[in-house]
Amino acid sequence: MYTRLLSIILLSVCHTAVVVLGEVCNETCEEEFARCVHVMNCEHCLTELQESDSRLMERGDCTVGCDLTTTMYDACPEENNPISPVSSPTPPNSPVLPTAPVSNPVSDVEDRPTEPTLCNESNMGDCDCGTGNIQTYVFWPGEYQRCIHTYIPTSHNGDSPLPVLVEVGAYGQGKLSQFAPSVAAAEYYGFALIGLGSTGPSDGAGGFGLQFPAGGVVNGNNPTPCSADDSRDHSYIEGAFNFIAEREEMSESRVYLQGFSQNSMYAAYISVCFADRVVGLWQGGSGLAKTYHTPITPGFQGQCSTSSYSAHGSNCCEEEFCEECAYWPVYPRTCEHTLVDCIASYTDDGIACGTDWYMYEAMVAEGNDARLLSFTPTSENGGHSDPMNTYAWVVGCLGIVESCSDACEAVFGECVADSQGTGSTITSFEACEADIADGILMECEIGCAPTMEMLKLSESPVVTLSEGKFGTQTDLEAHVGSAPRPECDAPFGSFDDPSVNHNKCQPDGGVGPGPEVTGSCGSSPVTEPVSSPITAPVTAPITTPVTAPVSAPVTAPVTAPVSAPNNGGSPCEESCEIEFPMCVGATNCDNCLEELSKEGSILVQEGGCTVGCSPTPAMNNLCEDDVTGTPDPSMSPVTNPPVATPVAPVTAPASAPTGEPPICRKWCAKSTWDWDMKCNWVNCDCPECL
Repeated sequence: MYTRLLSIILLSVCHTAVVVLGEVCNETCEEEFARCVHVMNCEHCLTELQESDSRLMERGDCTVGCDLTTTMYDACPEENNPISPVSSPTPPNSPVLPTAPVSNPVSDVEDRPTEPTLCNESNMGDCDCGTGNIQTYVFWPGEYQRCIHTYIPTSHNGDSPLPVLVEVGAYGQGKLSQFAPSVAAAEYYGFALIGLGSTGPSDGAGGFGLQFPAGGVVNGNNPTPCSADDSRDHSYIEGAFNFIAEREEMSESRVYLQGFSQNSMYAAYISVCFADRVVGLWQGGSGLAKTYHTPITPGFQGQCSTSSYSAHGSNCCEEEFCEECAYWPVYPRTCEHTLVDCIASYTDDGIACGTDWYMYEAMVAEGNDARLLSFTPTSENGGHSDPMNTYAWVVGCLGIVESCSDACEAVFGECVADSQGTGSTITSFEACEADIADGILMECEIGCAPTMEMLKLSESPVVTLSEGKFGTQTDLEAHVGSAPRPECDAPFGSFDDPSVNHNKCQPDGGVGPGPEVTGSCGSSPVTEPVSSPITAPVTAPITTPVTAPVSAPVTAPVTAPVSAPNNGGSPCEESCEIEFPMCVGATNCDNCLEELSKEGSILVQEGGCTVGCSPTPAMNNLCEDDVTGTPDPSMSPVTNPPVATPVAPVTAPASAPTGEPPICRKWCAKSTWDWDMKCNWVNCDCPECL
C-alpha cells in the first residue's frame, strides 16, 4: 500500500522532474546498507543490492538495482570502496531528484540561530536541508547544532491542526526521506511527521548522538532526571516542543513519540520528562532496563554508568558495577500527566524481551495506560525488529487518528480471509488496507486506524491492555494485576535467579541495585540514601584506549562457572572442537553448548559436530573460564594457531575496522540475529544495536 502512496507523494512534491519510484535507494535501504557494510564489506553489500532474494533486500526493503545515495557511498571506507559516485553514470533519460544544498562543516557556519530556522545554505552546517514537502529547521539550542525535519501531508487543507508523530533517529540527524514508510504513513493516515536526531557528538553507546540523562544513574532518589542540567539535549527537545506549539498546522495537544531499540528508549525519556506535552509513545524493541536484572542492554545501560562504560566497555560490570543504579533510561513517574505506552517486542528478541514487561509493570504502577504487545516470531519476521506493517501498528495502537468502525472491521476480516490463498497474513493485511485506501472497502473511512482485531490478522501477539483501550477503542477487556510474563526465549529476571543467564555481567558478590521507587507522587520515593550519585552528563566524545594484543587469557574470579552437559554421546570431533571457541568468542558458552544439541545449528553445520556429542576436555576448559560469557577465542586450548585480539572493545566504530577478527564477523553475519547485532570486534557484544 505504501509503495502506491509514495508514487503519489513523489509526483506531487518533485516539481523539477518526473520521479520514478525505486530509482534511488530509499532511506530504510540506506540504513540497512550501512549495517550490512559494518558486518560484511562494501563489495558484498553492493552485490546484495543486485539480488532480489538477498538479506539486504529483505531487511532493507530495497529495490533491486536502486541507485546508491551519498550516505551509502560514505558508509564505505575509501580504501575498501570498490566504486565511487563518479564511476556510477546516470542512465540515459533517467529522472533526477531535486537536490538540496550540500552540508558544510559546522565550524564554518557564521549564521547560528538559537531558535528553529528554515534550513538554507548559510545556516545548514551539519544538517541536510529537506527537499519537496520535507522541510528542515536548524538551530543551536546549546553548544551543538540540531535539526528538526518535518513533513506535512500534501492533502492537508489547513482547516485544523494535525496530530504529530515525532520519530527519534539519533544514530544520525533524524533525517526524513520522501521514500520512507513513515512519510507514506503520514500522507495516508493524515498526521504531521517530525524527525529528531543528532549532528554529534556521537558519544553514546554504539555512536548514539542524543544524550541520556544523569550519566545513566537513575534510581529511587532521582527516578525522573528531567532538568536541563541532566542532559545537554534537554534544550533541544524543549525547543522542538516549542516549535510544534508555534506551527498552525500542528496540534500541540496531540503529540506522539516513536522509536525503535535505543531510539525508543530515548523516546521514553522524552515522553516521561515532557509528559505534559505528550499523549503517548511507541516503544519498539525496548522497554525499561533494570539494574541487576536481565536482559542486559548492549551498552550495559542500567548495569553501569555512562562514565563506567566509556572507561571499561563490556568489562564495566566487573570493574565498576553501578550500585547506585536501579533503572534506565528513566522511571515512568508522570503523576497527573498520564501517558499511553505501546510496548512491542518479539519473544526471541534477546535485547528487549523482558524489558517490555518491566516497563508495562512500571507504567501501570504509576497510573499510565500501558499496552503490551508480545509477538511470536514467524518465518517472515522476529528477533530485534518492529512488527511487520509497522506504522499500521503504531497508528492503530496509539490512536493517532480515529479507529476504523465495527463495520469496517468486519469487511476487512472478510477481505483478509478471501486473500489468504495469495500470500501470507502479513501481505494479505497490506493488500486489504490498500483496498481501504482505494475506496474498495466502502464501509471503511479512508485513513482510519486499524483496530486491534484488524491488526491481529497481520500478526497475532499476546495483547495486555491495562485500561481496556486500544487506539480510540475504549470498551475492550482491561487486564487486572501483573501482565502475563512474555514467553521469552531467554529467561529474564534477577541475577539471583539461578535460571537467569547473566554471564556477560558478573558484578562482585554482595552488590545489588540502588534504591527503587516507592510511594507515589507527592510522597518521598527514597528508600535509602545514595552516596555520590552521578548527575553530571558526559559531554566529551568517548575514546576507547587501545591496548596491545594479549597472548594469554585474562583470568577473573570464577563466581558461576558454566558446566557443560554430558549427554552420554561420543566425544565431539576435532573439527567441532576447533569451531567451538569461535562460537564462544562470538556469543557465549551457554549458547554454544545448547547449539551442540540442535540439529541444523550454526555450530553443528560449521564444525561438523555430531548432534548431542559430549564436549571434549578442551571445550569444557574453555567454558570454565567463561565467567563473562565472552572468552577470547584466541585463548582456546585447541591446536589451531592462536589469534591475537585486543583487550579493550571498540565501543562505537563508525565503520568496520580493518583489524576486526574474522571469526567475529563470520558468526555475526551468519547468525540469525539482525544486522543490528553487530560485532564489537572482540566478543560480539553490540552496543550499537540498542
